[in-house]
Amino acid sequence: MRRARFRTVTLAGALALALAACHGGSGSSAGGGTTSSVPTSSAATTTTTVTAAGPAIAFSTQGDELDAYPTTRPFATQVVVPSADADRDGVDVSGQICFDPTDPTRFVAVDRTAAADAQVGWGVFDLSGSTLGKLGASETARLVPTFQPSADAPTPFGCAFLPDGRLLTTDLGNRTGGNANGQLVEWFPPLDRERVPSCKVAVTLAAPEGVLVDADHVLVAESRGRGITSFLTSTLPSAASPAGGCSQRDATHALIAFGVVHTSLVANAATLGLANPAVLVRAHNGDLLVSTPRTGAITEITADGHFVRRVLAPATSALGTRPFANGTPVGLAVAPDGALYYADAGFERRGATVVPGVRAGTIRRIAFVGNRPLLPEVVGSGLHDPEGLAMWEAQ
Repeated sequence: MRRARFRTVTLAGALALALAACHGGSGSSAGGGTTSSVPTSSAATTTTTVTAAGPAIAFSTQGDELDAYPTTRPFATQVVVPSADADRDGVDVSGQICFDPTDPTRFVAVDRTAAADAQVGWGVFDLSGSTLGKLGASETARLVPTFQPSADAPTPFGCAFLPDGRLLTTDLGNRTGGNANGQLVEWFPPLDRERVPSCKVAVTLAAPEGVLVDADHVLVAESRGRGITSFLTSTLPSAASPAGGCSQRDATHALIAFGVVHTSLVANAATLGLANPAVLVRAHNGDLLVSTPRTGAITEITADGHFVRRVLAPATSALGTRPFANGTPVGLAVAPDGALYYADAGFERRGATVVPGVRAGTIRRIAFVGNRPLLPEVVGSGLHDPEGLAMWEAQ
């Protein structure tokens, strides 16, 4: 790990009112890693009112910043970590957000602040406060792996914690062409020290995005056509050493694991429209929910990979110059009441390229009546490329 310049951010009054009680149709996108310039305008307005957080707070990355939303009305917003462009002490965060089960006030998100200096990786943050409007975050470390040689710039995205505090992260590698060289990397705690030992679990994944620790398995969404890959947790390295199952070296001379057992979770992924997944999350009933931004769908499957239903139906037409009404879901999170939140990146097509639309992203939620999903409701709008989403409850 390379040492970074760490920052403390507390924005007690930075709240933005968001639109509420809206719904639409379906969406579509092409995989992660596409970027565009960040516009300076936003549909949101601001207020200095401090709003109670309710039973849980939803965190989301968008526009190189970290935002927080309540899970009860009114759907206000706090910028918890501003971008480096907006604040000299800010951090350019993106990707998934993962909270440490051994320390629920610690979370990890992608930190791209020093990307120009080859320091792109994962920031480790300590969260302070428990109500919206009084949240703060202090970055204590940055985890920077070696990346496989690729035609594309390094694109970290996914993260997940094992119950004992070990951290798993993904980076996409080649996103649209070339050999599959995405990585799954395991980091060994404590994470807030000068050098954090790590071991690469896999280095030939097809644009891996979201990661989910699900009981005895680690599930990785390989967004470049392979579907969902399941790694047996008991075969993961226990330490960055030969005795811990990590003694080989990859092309960058970094440690890589041996003996890790993995298999495909969904046997007929292409038939079910799950060949290009982005993120997975566990529903309250034990099933898995999977986002597929390429088709705008959210699919429910059983823990062993069998199709259940579409919670959000896929688009019925090709993606055009404007996003679909129900958006292009990427990040997913489930609230304590069972409602599903999703980060709609607002993708649209410009020529042959799929990019985030200008402040076209939204945060939406799908409530359930009985077991029936309702139409999506807008929680936040006017966002730039929202990707990650996580649910947090104050202890």
